[in-house]
Amino acid sequence: MEIYKTIGNKIKYARTARGLNQLELGDKIGLSRVSIVNIEKGRQCVTLDKLIKISKVTNYKISNFLEDNGDKLPFKTPYISRIEKKVLVELDKIPNIVLKNMIKTYKIITKNK
Repeated sequence: MEIYKTIGNKIKYARTARGLNQLELGDKIGLSRVSIVNIEKGRQCVTLDKLIKISKVTNYKISNFLEDNGDKLPFKTPYISRIEKKVLVELDKIPNIVLKNMIKTYKIITKNK
């Protein structure tokens, strides 16, 4: 799917901007280098829990990966704040289904602004 490719490109951008290779990112988030390659190429969908971890490791907002702005890089609001990091730590503890609903709600709210 095209959305997987778009998210994968954004992950690759964030990873390289932080000076990480695919193996290093994989080690930090609990995936193999091959999985990172497949995610970056859009062949594999990144799970929400892994995207949260990628966000923490690269210090980029989750919304940067999920925004529907095509492949526009670099991100317009790249860095996450301390408060956002704390939120990510707490989000890591929430089940995936709840996170998916939170993201849907976030998209609806930000779209209406």
